[in-house]
Amino acid sequence: MKTYDDLNDAGTELYLCAVNDGDFYRQSVTPVINNLAKHYSKGIFNNDLAVRPFYRLSDSFAKMYVKEYCTEGSKIFTKQDKQECAEAMLFHYMELIIEKAGELK
Repeated sequence: MKTYDDLNDAGTELYLCAVNDGDFYRQSVTPVINNLAKHYSKGIFNNDLAVRPFYRLSDSFAKMYVKEYCTEGSKIFTKQDKQECAEAMLFHYMELIIEKAGELK
């Protein structure tokens, strides 16, 4: 699993913007964390599968980022950048997922 320190420049930019966007966190990240916490509390949590929802989040945030900060039609984030961002986001939020899972028990 990648951490923030392992990201390239584009992945770092995507990660930092996604993690620090309050609206994105409240509207998109919180439901994913709650869902993964349910899986963790039931004992069916899988790290490999947990990256998928964070990949969808990083993909949707990349589209928002390009729409807001770049010219029309720009593709600045590769699939690898989004995948690395997703892995770093999972690593970042894992402690919160475990904490919420403890509250569910």
